[in-house]
Amino acid sequence: MRTKTLGFWGLFALWSLAVVMPTPVWAGDAPAKAPPTAAAPPLASGSELAGLGFGNQPYLLHDNGAFFDTMNQIAAESHRSCGTLESFGWELDGDVQSQVDKLTGTLLGSLRQAKFLVRDVKSKVVPTSDTVLPYTAERSDRQLLVLMTLSLPRSRTEKAELVLLICDTSGAK
Repeated sequence: MRTKTLGFWGLFALWSLAVVMPTPVWAGDAPAKAPPTAAAPPLASGSELAGLGFGNQPYLLHDNGAFFDTMNQIAAESHRSCGTLESFGWELDGDVQSQVDKLTGTLLGSLRQAKFLVRDVKSKVVPTSDTVLPYTAERSDRQLLVLMTLSLPRSRTEKAELVLLICDTSGAK
């Protein structure tokens, strides 16, 4: 099977999902600016794949296939493929970096506490960056690929957003 990297346009598409699209669009087919009376997107209490709860509940994000394709391309570099995919998102206010550090530290710490061996991933699909962080989390019964990506607001009225993608790569390609 031929593997291809995302290249500039693929990375731009991933960035567009994380940066350009507002959160209500991720949650489904809601309009870009939901009316004030619209129901909030559903919140996630945790990750079933990782068996972890979230203290700071994220939104459940809708995947139109781009998240899955990106994760599958990253997994393919290790001769794996994604099975089930979970996608979550947090809106961040105030000191964004400290919130990102706290959420990332809590997630990675929880994975380690659940007996996962967590490692950074070096990927040709996703460039090394402070705003895109790929990891593997492995233990005897499960292998996960984890990707966290931060999008900064484009205007004062928008919030920064942190997207978390988790896929099960337990089955080899």
